[in-house]
Amino acid sequence: MSLRKHATILMNGFVVVAPILITIYVVVKALVTLDRLVSNGLSYVWKEPWPGIGVVVGVAAVYLIGFLTRSWLFGNAIKLGERIVGRIPLIKSLYSAVRDLLQFLGGAKEKDRGKPAVINFQDGTVQFLGLITQEHPGKFLSDDMERVAVYLPMSYQIGGFTVYVPREAVQELEGLSVEDLLKLSLTAGVGSSTTEQEATQERAAQQ
Repeated sequence: MSLRKHATILMNGFVVVAPILITIYVVVKALVTLDRLVSNGLSYVWKEPWPGIGVVVGVAAVYLIGFLTRSWLFGNAIKLGERIVGRIPLIKSLYSAVRDLLQFLGGAKEKDRGKPAVINFQDGTVQFLGLITQEHPGKFLSDDMERVAVYLPMSYQIGGFTVYVPREAVQELEGLSVEDLLKLSLTAGVGSSTTEQEATQERAAQQ
Protein backbone atom coordinates (compact mmCIF):
# COMPACT_ATOMS: atom_id res chain seq x y z
CA MET A 1 0.00 0.00 0.00
CA SER A 2 1.08 3.57 -0.62
CA LEU A 3 2.13 5.94 2.15
CA ARG A 4 -1.00 7.98 1.58
CA LYS A 5 -3.20 4.92 2.13
CA HIS A 6 -1.37 4.08 5.38
CA ALA A 7 -1.89 7.69 6.51
CA THR A 8 -5.63 7.42 5.72
CA ILE A 9 -5.92 4.21 7.77
CA LEU A 10 -4.03 5.85 10.63
CA MET A 11 -6.35 8.86 10.53
CA ASN A 12 -9.42 6.59 10.51
CA GLY A 13 -8.12 4.87 13.63
CA PHE A 14 -7.42 8.22 15.26
CA VAL A 15 -10.98 9.39 14.55
CA VAL A 16 -12.29 6.30 16.37
CA VAL A 17 -9.83 6.30 19.28
CA ALA A 18 -9.50 10.04 20.02
CA PRO A 19 -13.13 10.73 21.08
CA ILE A 20 -13.06 7.66 23.35
CA LEU A 21 -9.78 8.68 25.00
CA ILE A 22 -10.85 12.31 25.41
CA THR A 23 -14.19 11.28 26.93
CA ILE A 24 -12.50 8.86 29.33
CA TYR A 25 -9.92 11.49 30.30
CA VAL A 26 -12.53 14.16 31.03
CA VAL A 27 -14.72 11.79 33.05
CA VAL A 28 -11.79 10.37 35.05
CA LYS A 29 -10.35 13.86 35.64
CA ALA A 30 -13.70 15.11 36.90
CA LEU A 31 -14.18 12.10 39.20
CA VAL A 32 -10.63 12.34 40.59
CA THR A 33 -11.07 16.07 41.26
CA LEU A 34 -14.44 15.48 42.93
CA ASP A 35 -12.99 12.65 45.02
CA ARG A 36 -10.03 14.78 46.15
CA LEU A 37 -12.17 17.79 47.09
CA VAL A 38 -14.74 15.79 49.05
CA SER A 39 -12.10 13.56 50.68
CA ASN A 40 -10.21 16.65 51.87
CA GLY A 41 -13.41 17.86 53.50
CA LEU A 42 -14.08 14.46 55.07
CA SER A 43 -10.55 14.28 56.44
CA TYR A 44 -11.52 16.74 59.18
CA VAL A 45 -13.93 14.18 60.65
CA TRP A 46 -12.50 10.99 59.13
CA LYS A 47 -8.72 10.62 59.38
CA GLU A 48 -8.30 8.22 56.45
CA PRO A 49 -11.30 8.24 54.09
CA TRP A 50 -11.65 5.20 51.84
CA PRO A 51 -10.40 5.66 48.28
CA GLY A 52 -13.30 6.68 46.07
CA ILE A 53 -15.59 7.63 48.94
CA GLY A 54 -15.38 11.26 47.82
CA VAL A 55 -17.02 10.40 44.49
CA VAL A 56 -19.83 8.49 46.20
CA VAL A 57 -20.48 11.24 48.74
CA GLY A 58 -20.16 14.00 46.13
CA VAL A 59 -22.57 12.41 43.66
CA ALA A 60 -25.00 11.59 46.47
CA ALA A 61 -24.86 15.18 47.74
CA VAL A 62 -25.48 16.63 44.26
CA TYR A 63 -28.40 14.23 43.74
CA LEU A 64 -29.85 15.15 47.13
CA ILE A 65 -29.62 18.86 46.33
CA GLY A 66 -31.29 18.25 42.97
CA PHE A 67 -34.06 16.32 44.71
CA LEU A 68 -34.55 19.00 47.37
CA THR A 69 -34.91 21.72 44.74
CA ARG A 70 -38.27 20.15 43.93
CA SER A 71 -39.54 21.00 47.41
CA TRP A 72 -41.22 24.34 48.07
CA LEU A 73 -39.08 25.32 51.07
CA PHE A 74 -35.69 24.46 49.59
CA GLY A 75 -36.63 25.96 46.24
CA ASN A 76 -37.53 29.28 47.87
CA ALA A 77 -34.28 29.21 49.84
CA ILE A 78 -32.33 28.85 46.57
CA LYS A 79 -34.27 31.71 44.99
CA LEU A 80 -33.48 33.86 48.01
CA GLY A 81 -29.80 33.00 47.72
CA GLU A 82 -29.87 33.86 43.99
CA ARG A 83 -31.45 37.23 44.75
CA ILE A 84 -28.65 37.96 47.25
CA VAL A 85 -25.98 36.92 44.75
CA GLY A 86 -27.74 39.05 42.13
CA ARG A 87 -26.93 42.16 44.16
CA ILE A 88 -23.16 41.54 44.18
CA PRO A 89 -21.35 43.15 41.21
CA LEU A 90 -19.22 40.89 39.01
CA ILE A 91 -20.18 37.77 40.98
CA LYS A 92 -23.78 38.01 39.74
CA SER A 93 -22.58 38.11 36.12
CA LEU A 94 -20.34 35.07 36.55
CA TYR A 95 -22.96 33.09 38.48
CA SER A 96 -25.80 33.82 36.07
CA ALA A 97 -23.63 33.02 33.04
CA VAL A 98 -22.56 29.63 34.44
CA ARG A 99 -26.09 28.82 35.59
CA ASP A 100 -27.67 29.70 32.25
CA LEU A 101 -25.03 27.71 30.35
CA LEU A 102 -25.57 24.58 32.45
CA GLN A 103 -29.34 24.91 32.16
CA PHE A 104 -29.00 25.25 28.40
CA LEU A 105 -26.76 22.17 28.16
CA GLY A 106 -29.19 19.94 29.98
CA GLY A 107 -30.34 21.18 33.35
CA ALA A 108 -33.50 22.87 32.12
CA LYS A 109 -36.63 21.35 30.67
CA GLU A 110 -36.59 20.66 26.94
CA LYS A 111 -39.09 23.43 26.17
CA ASP A 112 -37.03 25.97 28.14
CA ARG A 113 -33.89 25.32 26.10
CA GLY A 114 -35.28 26.67 22.87
CA LYS A 115 -36.96 25.30 19.75
CA PRO A 116 -34.88 23.83 16.89
CA ALA A 117 -35.49 25.83 13.73
CA VAL A 118 -34.01 27.07 10.48
CA ILE A 119 -33.81 30.68 9.33
CA ASN A 120 -34.59 31.16 5.66
CA PHE A 121 -32.57 33.69 3.68
CA GLN A 122 -32.88 34.60 0.02
CA ASP A 123 -36.32 33.00 -0.26
CA GLY A 124 -35.13 29.78 1.36
CA THR A 125 -32.08 29.35 -0.87
CA VAL A 126 -29.84 29.70 2.20
CA GLN A 127 -30.82 28.24 5.57
CA PHE A 128 -29.19 28.59 9.01
CA LEU A 129 -29.71 26.09 11.82
CA GLY A 130 -30.60 27.74 15.11
CA LEU A 131 -32.62 27.67 18.31
CA ILE A 132 -35.57 29.97 18.95
CA THR A 133 -34.73 31.23 22.44
CA GLN A 134 -37.36 33.98 22.76
CA GLU A 135 -40.74 34.25 21.11
CA HIS A 136 -41.19 37.85 22.29
CA PRO A 137 -37.73 39.40 22.73
CA GLY A 138 -38.93 42.73 24.08
CA LYS A 139 -39.59 46.33 23.16
CA PHE A 140 -35.97 47.44 22.72
CA LEU A 141 -36.04 46.66 18.98
CA SER A 142 -36.26 49.68 16.70
CA ASP A 143 -39.15 48.56 14.47
CA ASP A 144 -42.66 47.25 14.93
CA MET A 145 -42.06 44.03 13.02
CA GLU A 146 -42.83 40.82 14.90
CA ARG A 147 -39.46 39.20 15.53
CA VAL A 148 -38.09 36.24 17.46
CA ALA A 149 -34.65 35.72 18.99
CA VAL A 150 -32.69 32.88 17.38
CA TYR A 151 -29.35 31.56 18.62
CA LEU A 152 -27.01 30.45 15.82
CA PRO A 153 -24.28 28.10 17.16
CA MET A 154 -20.88 28.16 15.47
CA SER A 155 -19.24 25.04 14.04
CA TYR A 156 -16.19 23.45 15.71
CA GLN A 157 -16.18 25.86 18.66
CA ILE A 158 -18.22 27.08 21.59
CA GLY A 159 -20.02 30.28 20.78
CA GLY A 160 -22.50 31.73 18.36
CA PHE A 161 -24.68 34.68 17.50
CA THR A 162 -28.11 35.79 18.63
CA VAL A 163 -30.09 37.37 15.81
CA TYR A 164 -33.56 38.90 15.75
CA VAL A 165 -35.41 37.97 12.61
CA PRO A 166 -39.01 38.24 11.37
CA ARG A 167 -41.20 35.40 12.60
CA GLU A 168 -42.13 34.36 9.07
CA ALA A 169 -38.45 33.82 8.23
CA VAL A 170 -38.14 31.08 10.87
CA GLN A 171 -39.34 27.51 10.39
CA GLU A 172 -39.49 25.24 13.45
CA LEU A 173 -38.08 21.70 13.11
CA GLU A 174 -40.56 19.50 14.94
CA GLY A 175 -38.67 16.23 14.55
CA LEU A 176 -35.28 17.49 15.73
CA SER A 177 -34.18 17.71 19.37
CA VAL A 178 -31.97 20.44 20.82
CA GLU A 179 -29.10 17.96 21.18
CA ASP A 180 -29.37 16.83 17.56
CA LEU A 181 -29.42 20.40 16.28
CA LEU A 182 -26.38 21.37 18.36
CA LYS A 183 -24.55 18.28 17.17
CA LEU A 184 -25.30 19.12 13.55
CA SER A 185 -24.14 22.70 14.01
CA LEU A 186 -21.05 22.11 16.15
CA THR A 187 -19.74 19.36 13.86
CA ALA A 188 -20.70 21.25 10.66
CA GLY A 189 -22.86 18.27 9.69
CA VAL A 190 -19.87 15.91 9.44
CA GLY A 191 -20.81 12.30 10.18
CA SER A 192 -24.40 13.24 11.01
CA SER A 193 -26.28 11.53 8.16
CA THR A 194 -27.89 9.06 10.59
CA THR A 195 -29.27 11.87 12.72
CA GLU A 196 -30.69 13.62 9.67
CA GLN A 197 -32.32 10.41 8.42
CA GLU A 198 -33.87 9.72 11.83
CA ALA A 199 -35.20 13.28 12.06
CA THR A 200 -36.65 13.06 8.53
CA GLN A 201 -38.34 9.73 9.30
CA GLU A 202 -39.76 11.09 12.56
CA ARG A 203 -41.17 14.19 10.84
CA ALA A 204 -42.70 12.01 8.13
CA ALA A 205 -44.31 9.74 10.75
CA GLN A 206 -45.81 12.75 12.56
CA GLN A 207 -47.36 14.00 9.32
